[in-house]
Amino acid sequence: MQEKGDIMTQLDAPQSVQPNQPQKTHVLAILSLICALLLCIPFAAPVFGVIFGVIALILISGSNGRTKGKGMAFAGIAISIVVLLAEAGITYFVINLTKEGAKIVLRDFGSFIQAVESQEFQAAQNYLAPDAASQVTEDHLDELRNRLKDEYGTFNDVSIDFFSRALSQGANQQPISWYTNLNQGPNPGTSMSAFFPIEVEFTGKTAYGTVELEVTDDTTGNAAMHIVTFTLIGDDGPWSFPPEPE
Repeated sequence: MQEKGDIMTQLDAPQSVQPNQPQKTHVLAILSLICALLLCIPFAAPVFGVIFGVIALILISGSNGRTKGKGMAFAGIAISIVVLLAEAGITYFVINLTKEGAKIVLRDFGSFIQAVESQEFQAAQNYLAPDAASQVTEDHLDELRNRLKDEYGTFNDVSIDFFSRALSQGANQQPISWYTNLNQGPNPGTSMSAFFPIEVEFTGKTAYGTVELEVTDDTTGNAAMHIVTFTLIGDDGPWSFPPEPE
C-alpha cells in the first residue's frame, strides 16, 4: 500500500507527453512568424513578432513537451528583428534624403532673407517671382528687414515643417501638393506654384509659416524657383509678404 506522501508526490510531478499524444505547435509561435512576414504593416508587425516569439518560447519551455514550435518562434524573432532594423534604416534614409532635398528647394528663400538683412535689396528682388518683384519697392524690403529684426532676430536656417504647425494657426491654407508637383516637374516654357510649410530659425525665436514658390522652365529646359509670397506667424498672428497692394 502506497503512503499518502508518495501519492501526492506522483500528482505533483510534471506530466510528460505520452507517446500517443501528438504535440501541438504553439499558436504564438505561428503568430510570431506571421507577424515577421507581414511587410505591409511596418514597425508594428515585427514588434509583435518579437513579443509573440518570446512569449511562445517561455510557454513552450514550461509545457513539458505538450507543445512545440521553438524553431518557428526563433525564426519569427530573428526575421522580425531583421525586418525592424531594415525598416528603421529605410525610414532614416528617406527622412534625411527629404530634408536634404528640402534644403535645396528652400535655399533661395534663405538667400532672400539674408539679402534683405544685408540691405542688398536689388539682390533680394532677384529671388522674387516677376509679379511679386514688380510690386515690391525698396521701402517694402526695408520694412521687412526691420520687422524680422525686431520680432525674430537674425536669420539662421529654414527647413520644411513636417507638422505644418503654421496651418493650424491661420497661415496660408492652400493645399500642400508639392510632393506631386516636384516629382512631375514643369513642362518646358511653363510655370507652376508649389506650397511648402516652413520652419524658420532666427536668433530670437523660431517662426512657422508657409511659402509659395513659382517653378519656371524655359524652352531650353532650365528650371528656376522664385518666391511668390510667404506667410509667417508673428506676435499678432499671421502676416504675409509681399504686402497686399493698396
